[in-house]
Amino acid sequence: KLLENTSKIHLLKIDVDGREEYEAVFAGVTPVLHKVEILQIEMLEEEIGRHGMIWIMDTFLSHDFVMFGLEDVETFPGFQHDSLGRGCQEGDMPSTMHSEAVIDGEVEYEYGMNGPGKLRMFPICKCDGNVVGPGRGSKDPLACRAQFAFVKRDSDSAAKVTHLYGSCEAVCANVKSEL
Repeated sequence: KLLENTSKIHLLKIDVDGREEYEAVFAGVTPVLHKVEILQIEMLEEEIGRHGMIWIMDTFLSHDFVMFGLEDVETFPGFQHDSLGRGCQEGDMPSTMHSEAVIDGEVEYEYGMNGPGKLRMFPICKCDGNVVGPGRGSKDPLACRAQFAFVKRDSDSAAKVTHLYGSCEAVCANVKSEL
């Protein structure tokens, strides 16, 4: 009822910890999903498992959203920003949450000073049954990631996001050409 008279919701943030909590929140937001342009969701594999992440992906794909991963691999050159994802598999870019000056104690940390500064999105797609995405920090678009965006297909936001960061059509075409 809270959003009943709202014609458009530009951004809806969901941040819960377990499968039961996700199910409860999704039941509450389902009636307004047609109004939502972008959903930002925190998903941690250690909390809900890979199957839980795929379940969330499938849930929003079925409501006509496309999925994107969020990453920052430029704020700290050579590292991915730890608040968005972290290196957890062989070959992944290592991660950090703070500058070397803060880590080394040369500068006192102030809340928010080392937040992600160069956020980018990348499409996460199902291509021939496989989940793929051209993230720069990790080869696996789901493992070790924390923040995701689901963008309503055919929305003004989707046109802008796919123009800037690419589409699943291009990602899947690239996957097929690599085979």
